[in-house]
Amino acid sequence: MKFFAKLLVLAISMLLFSNCHSLPLSSVWKNTDIKIDANPDEWKAILQDIPDRPFGIGMQNDDKFLYLCISSWDRSINEQIVRHGLTMTFETNSGKHSVFGIHFPVGMTREEIKQAMEENPDHEHGLMKDLFDRSLEKLEVLGPTQSDTLPMKLNQADACGLLLRIQYSPKGNFVYEAKIPLREDSANKFAIGIGQDTVIQLKCETANLSSRDSEVQHTAESGASEEGMSAGGGMGAGKHGGRGGMGHNGPTHQMANPGEQFKASFTITLARKTD
Repeated sequence: MKFFAKLLVLAISMLLFSNCHSLPLSSVWKNTDIKIDANPDEWKAILQDIPDRPFGIGMQNDDKFLYLCISSWDRSINEQIVRHGLTMTFETNSGKHSVFGIHFPVGMTREEIKQAMEENPDHEHGLMKDLFDRSLEKLEVLGPTQSDTLPMKLNQADACGLLLRIQYSPKGNFVYEAKIPLREDSANKFAIGIGQDTVIQLKCETANLSSRDSEVQHTAESGASEEGMSAGGGMGAGKHGGRGGMGHNGPTHQMANPGEQFKASFTITLARKTD
């Protein structure tokens, strides 16, 4: 009986982690202040867990913002996000004819990596850190149509109400924390645009990998720094976001090897304030 129970759990997990399904996720009403600094300590009770999955996500919201924390302790996923960037797109019924997305980190282009390798052929300490830090200085806002892309600096996004921070340690976790406006107004120029909706479809994915990048990826990996890195402050401690005691809830995703594109899909139900 235990054997069949394990098979059932495995089958359900495989179903949830296929590209065709979206994992239901309930947001929690934000009752305390949240500092967007990619420190997952304040998310310990909110990050949800699917057993044996190296990826966690948690959501909080109030009437103006969606707060998001993503934590991954899978090295292949982390390196893919760092090298190739991560795109999150948000869809609602109110905005079904428009798109709102965030491309952050933007990743490292093959040309940037090749140039860095040529300038530093001995793979001296800090090569990948410098490239990563540079990639965190910018982002792209996507929408309202599929072809619309607006590049900007991280501090420009901050001034428009869109706060994004990352902490990454090659030996540990990747942590992504965000504060995203739900509705556009005079202070918040970029928003999901939920209208009266309470459900948001979120898709996360890295760039579609190509075999032509594999040699550069392998070379870049061999020169990667073993120090932690974080957005908005250079070196990160790399000590936060480990598995120790934290709850994690994996999304729908598949990652058989580092050469496969990472995708995740969620159906988020926003929380309502209770008296």
